[in-house]
Amino acid sequence: MPITTLYVVGLFSNVRISSLICDDHNLPLTAMDGNEPSDDHGPHNKSVDDILAELGTSTSGLTDQEAENRAVTYGKNELIESKKDPKWKKFLRQFTDVLIIVLLIAAVVTAILDPTGIDWMVITAIVLINAIIGYIQEEKAEEAIDNLKKLAAPKAIVFRSGKKKEIPAGSLVPGDIIYVESGMSIPSDSRVIESRSLKINEKALTGESLSVEKCSGAIKGKTVLADRKNMLYMSTTVEIGSGTAVVTSTGMSTEMGNIAKMIQHVKRMETPLQKRLKKLGKKLGILVLMVCGLIFFLEIARSYNDLSIDHLVEFFEVAVSLAVAAIPEGLPAVVTIALAMGLKVMAGKNVIIRKLPVVETLGSATVICTDKTGTLTTGSMSADVLYLDRERIDIKGAGYQPQGDFTGGGGTLDPGSMSMTFDRMMLASCLCSDATMTYEHGERKVLGDTTEGALIVMAEKALLDPLKLRQRYPRAQEIPFDAERKMMSTLHRIDGQEISFTKGAPEKVLKLCREEFLEDGKVSLTATRKGEIQRLVDGMARRGYRTLAFGTNEGGDMESDLTLIGIVGIRDKIRDEAKRSVLTAKGAGIRTLMITGDHKLTAVAIGKEIGLISKQSEAINCSDLDDMDDLEFKEVLKNTTVYARASPKHKVRIVRSLRDQGEIVAMTGDGVNDAPALKIADIGVAMGVTGTDVSKGAADIILTDDNFASIVDAVEEGRGIYDNIRKVIQFLLSCNMSEVTVMLVAILLGWPLPLIALQILWMNLVTDSFPALALVTEPKEKGLMLRKPRDPRESAITRDMIISIGVSTAIITIGTLLVFWYNLDYLGKDLDQARTIALTTMVLFQMWTAVASRSTTHTMGQIGWLTNRKLIGAIGLAMGLMVLIIYVPFAQSLFHTTSMSIIEWAEILIISIFGLIAVELWEAVNHRFFHYGVGQ
Repeated sequence: MPITTLYVVGLFSNVRISSLICDDHNLPLTAMDGNEPSDDHGPHNKSVDDILAELGTSTSGLTDQEAENRAVTYGKNELIESKKDPKWKKFLRQFTDVLIIVLLIAAVVTAILDPTGIDWMVITAIVLINAIIGYIQEEKAEEAIDNLKKLAAPKAIVFRSGKKKEIPAGSLVPGDIIYVESGMSIPSDSRVIESRSLKINEKALTGESLSVEKCSGAIKGKTVLADRKNMLYMSTTVEIGSGTAVVTSTGMSTEMGNIAKMIQHVKRMETPLQKRLKKLGKKLGILVLMVCGLIFFLEIARSYNDLSIDHLVEFFEVAVSLAVAAIPEGLPAVVTIALAMGLKVMAGKNVIIRKLPVVETLGSATVICTDKTGTLTTGSMSADVLYLDRERIDIKGAGYQPQGDFTGGGGTLDPGSMSMTFDRMMLASCLCSDATMTYEHGERKVLGDTTEGALIVMAEKALLDPLKLRQRYPRAQEIPFDAERKMMSTLHRIDGQEISFTKGAPEKVLKLCREEFLEDGKVSLTATRKGEIQRLVDGMARRGYRTLAFGTNEGGDMESDLTLIGIVGIRDKIRDEAKRSVLTAKGAGIRTLMITGDHKLTAVAIGKEIGLISKQSEAINCSDLDDMDDLEFKEVLKNTTVYARASPKHKVRIVRSLRDQGEIVAMTGDGVNDAPALKIADIGVAMGVTGTDVSKGAADIILTDDNFASIVDAVEEGRGIYDNIRKVIQFLLSCNMSEVTVMLVAILLGWPLPLIALQILWMNLVTDSFPALALVTEPKEKGLMLRKPRDPRESAITRDMIISIGVSTAIITIGTLLVFWYNLDYLGKDLDQARTIALTTMVLFQMWTAVASRSTTHTMGQIGWLTNRKLIGAIGLAMGLMVLIIYVPFAQSLFHTTSMSIIEWAEILIISIFGLIAVELWEAVNHRFFHYGVGQ
């Protein structure tokens, strides 16, 4: 009888209470935490009677008076935040940078010397804007604990003096007896007393999407948190079933509380860019102080016999001018804007940046620590393969969408004309399952067990309607799934005949089978054939499949004399692009580590399939790390790529050890358990689709598609952005160093100052800033992902940059001083005229320097003059503003400028073009013989 004629009519459920000894021999005896061995005398190791006696309670619960007394001892069942620095302290912390201090000193001295002048106001405004940006970023970084608190259940159902009542979850104390049921959030860590088909979704805590069947028996030996099947944990949720449990820990003593403590104690470290710019700031600060001090004392020595207060004031003005010239005031703003532009680009690649400096840090990454579920895989269970009629059938499609073909024998199969065995398998998948499909925010989701969801979707791909089948053939009887039997069975009346279906672990179902369906009928299931099937199942398990066997009894008997229908292989499918992205990361010199809460066998299978590992020795159970000292641990890290059964402390220890070895670490995560590691990593990457608010709050970036490939794409963007930031640094320092040397040489030669402080500020903040902003839009250079990661210890200014800056500085200095001398001494023009021409000459030199800074590995002829049109526009804008301050009367009086003739413009244009030719010749020689360059 074809399945497409069948429909279902009702649901009857007998609920069986599980009171089992949870000593599953398949569970690894692992430790709970990264550095500490798990306590094998915890509540999960004790019987219900023992734990009740230890907590001084009974199944009737505490009295209200006893609960009040315990509340005094244990406090509220709440997560407590550590004391935060006051806002004023955070704001003042923004003024501790060396360059900021130097600028503040310059502003104070300038204000004292000229209270009505504009110089000190401009400098002060720069410092305040920088401080406000830093303060806002710091405020955003403290959201993780607030989000963690939101996860706590607001209400709890307890038994007090034998009576069932609802109370605020914050009032729970150890010893309380709680009741939980489907849809509820667990209010505290508790030991199961009674389980009625209770399944808990612990993904937020363990990272694994499969729900966990709960039981009440004691667990022998040491186990990781994910394997404590008799424990309930705060903020996890009840997927199906109900039960009672005794509260063992509350508030900060819970597993969630331990994670909160870890988040609070993790200190956010500086990004590589922040470190480099800080180091650069210190060097510039020391340079400024040395040069200013040298000039100040040289001037005093030169005027020693005629020294007066007016001379000292003049010397201070000179020192301030030098300080202003040496400090690239526009750099913080330009870097911030560059990162913000990168943020916009990455948003288009499914990467949301929460903290600006991380845009660049991505480009520095040397290690990516990734979760398995939902990142390398799709995050949804999918029935991929069927074994029936002694043939293999592959099932296409991914996720919970009901589209996908059945393929076998080299072609696509028609579900409507398949064998009776196939029809029975589809019918059993619908009737012997409880899950249903629904839509949430436009996305198809499973209500119930995700493994059963995969079976429902498989039946839908065979063009069946599971709900209608269930309505037509209601359950007459049911034996629910439990952890001891590892199977479930249902009984239905189909066309007047009672038929039972059983699904479960193959080793359990095979024991109950006497026959096997083939296309042309039944055959006896011999011991030899059972061995063949078990080897097939073992091979599937090694490839990462979760296997289910289906059997049926057409006489109505449940779980006896079954006929095997077939085997279904279910797994979380690997993303199509994961393998390519892992290979790309490898080519870029980036190690990819998989750190998962899943079993080692599954992790190894996934690792091999995507090309992370080639042999099992490259994987390890994190319990094996517990007894290692730091030296042993570091050695293991060098040769291990896959880490299974990882707890929050394991993840933190791995990330911290990698960072201690100088690695720049990106860490992905979606659960509450990932938050501490996300926070300690250089780059915390949270999942936007499946991630909890806690993981998002602790992270630096959020992936809107939960896809590992998006991380690799973001790394490439980060490398391009850092390249451009270094080009900006090279350009601005070339400009600033030339300003310093022009002033310094003029002073040493006894000349008047070629530029005044306000003119220097104008160049640094206006005419230099527009080309600098355009440089950050420079297209990415080819071969970015074929380079090795930058050395994290590398300075913001490398040797090749120093040479390029030196060449540009020399050309600009010589050209500007010659023009100044020629107009002031040779032609006898007044000082303001000579300064105006010198200022314009220097600005033109700097515009050509911006053009030459586009690449230090190729000449303009090679990359094309018009390939960055924004730079051309920026140069035009900068020169337009120069024209304004030269010819507008108000600006002339403010900047001490005078009008220039066409002949003067022609002279300085010719001189500045010679400067560009000289720089281009240097770049050609540099690339041909020395191979220096920002992009190297």
